[in-house]
Amino acid sequence: MLQHWDERAALYFSLASPSEVWGRLDVLSRKRFYRLLTVKRGLPLLSEPELQQARLQCKLDLMQQDLARDSSPALLPGQVIGLRHLDRVPPSVKLAVLLCELQPRWRHAVLKTLEANLAHLLSQRIGQKWQFSPQARRNLIKRCRFDRELFEQLAQSAPSCLADWLLGRIFFGTEALSQLCELSPILGRPIKNCQLRRRVYGSPKSIQCRRQRAAIVLMSLPPELSAQFFKLLGPDTVHAITLAIADLPPIGPQQRLEAIVEVTRLLPAELESVARSEAEKLGEQMRRYLEEG
Repeated sequence: MLQHWDERAALYFSLASPSEVWGRLDVLSRKRFYRLLTVKRGLPLLSEPELQQARLQCKLDLMQQDLARDSSPALLPGQVIGLRHLDRVPPSVKLAVLLCELQPRWRHAVLKTLEANLAHLLSQRIGQKWQFSPQARRNLIKRCRFDRELFEQLAQSAPSCLADWLLGRIFFGTEALSQLCELSPILGRPIKNCQLRRRVYGSPKSIQCRRQRAAIVLMSLPPELSAQFFKLLGPDTVHAITLAIADLPPIGPQQRLEAIVEVTRLLPAELESVARSEAEKLGEQMRRYLEEG
């Protein structure tokens, strides 16, 4: 049976209910999260009787353990959160603060794409009205590359893509969460029949549509640059691209590389610098690429 405490904690996240998972994740430091994820990947495959026994053992263990033992003390809604407190703010609070930057209808559209318990937690955080200093709020927005105009456009046409972006920037990333917790934060349902095996995804869908490839390029840029290209490409093209975003399958590194090279004739490492220095030229290249299709 599992002896190491991190092994039992990693097992707990695989077996716990969604309502337990989100509350526990919210107090983990990023360092501890990735340590548990690494441990989880090395866990042996267990039979169903072993899983049942482990479930009981982990529940009892964790009632007596401080899961946040290497995290900072919790902050409270009533206190003003300054710049020096920002790294101690729970992920769900940061996410709630950014969602409050959106108009209420687009905020609700994003919340609807999330797993029900995560959406409930975020709704609670929004209702608590956390007080961030202007400097802390600006720093959080800058760190997460949050652009209200661009993100409200995404919330209208592809709210799940926006949710995926925010979770990746603030929580621990949708793929990493689902690997540790066997719970999809975007699909809104737990992954069934957990056997503590690393998730194996099917063959990725090919990205055939030119608009989808262009969408991958735009989503690979910081929001302020994407917004600039939206203006260069014109409203009709932008509308077509935002609709294509909604149909995007999960994108792996290889697919992202192929899309960027095909659309822009650039490597990913070159994309942002060229987008900043030669925006009009790159916008014209993208326009020609889309028209050829």
